[in-house]
Amino acid sequence: MAESGRILKVGIAGLGVGSTQIIPAMAQMPGMQLVAAADFRKDALETFKQKYAGRVYDSVEKLCADPEVEALPRREMGHGDAGSLFGDHAVGARAAGNSAYASEPDFGLSAVSGPGLQ
Repeated sequence: MAESGRILKVGIAGLGVGSTQIIPAMAQMPGMQLVAAADFRKDALETFKQKYAGRVYDSVEKLCADPEVEALPRREMGHGDAGSLFGDHAVGARAAGNSAYASEPDFGLSAVSGPGLQ
């Protein structure tokens, strides 16, 4: 959780099944605000925008460039190539000054480490 009284502004990289299962709970967490999401599917972006009033992007690179996004949690398992992209997303997040969090151990990060990659 964010430090006392501070709101952590979160961006969601990918709006697949895994993400959409945890987003409703995240939206209810005190100290956290969903501010943006990225996906290549326009219908998923429109649904996120309507439900959570967040900004939407058609690429993770654009999401990472959003100056308001402070953290990118990730919960996609490797169906197709979505999971394998987390390492790249984490590096992009760090390059933009954000933190990236994975809910699965060694989730695409075996070759990537450093501050903010947890």
